[in-house]
Amino acid sequence: MLKSKFKAIIYIIIVGCLFSSHSVKAGIVSKGEKASKISYMHSLGASYMVGISESSFIGMAAATYHARLNCLVSSESVSFSIGVPLSIAASTERGELAIEIPIVANINFGHFSTKDNSSNFGGYLGAGYGFNSMTYSSSTSFGVFSGGEQFSGTYFDLGVRYSGARSFTLGGYSILSGDGNKLFGIRLLVNFGVVNTN
Repeated sequence: MLKSKFKAIIYIIIVGCLFSSHSVKAGIVSKGEKASKISYMHSLGASYMVGISESSFIGMAAATYHARLNCLVSSESVSFSIGVPLSIAASTERGELAIEIPIVANINFGHFSTKDNSSNFGGYLGAGYGFNSMTYSSSTSFGVFSGGEQFSGTYFDLGVRYSGARSFTLGGYSILSGDGNKLFGIRLLVNFGVVNTN
């Protein structure tokens, strides 16, 4: 039930994105109006994820690329977006491999919320659906032990953004599976420029 509600939120925002884009192209809303501006924003950095289940406790560091499409912009300081913070971890030495693919609807405010925002501080929060698969192996005196876990379910994230010498995002997230498994993570990202799609 909870999962279907968050899926519905994502669908509504995607429809809003498509309508906003169509409105600009059709001339219903002028390109100069803030509410019609659609833009692509992205960040790159690292995450640390911890998966907890009845049988295991797994922690891994991963590289993260966060792609985000601002769909609805209500002002220079507030936007609604759809994002995919993709994370991948791989270590042949430790036998670790992980991939994480969430889709999340966010509200963004302040710094890095829109192309036109000039604030030094901002933040975001959101919800969606996340999938994570983690495999690992370790050598013991009894031989090589290997295992893995999958986490899929409701995804929550929130964090802050700050602009100093560079623009950064520091945030946390969770994936709550229906089977009781839980995954928590933190991430530090460097924010890059905006490419307008109008």
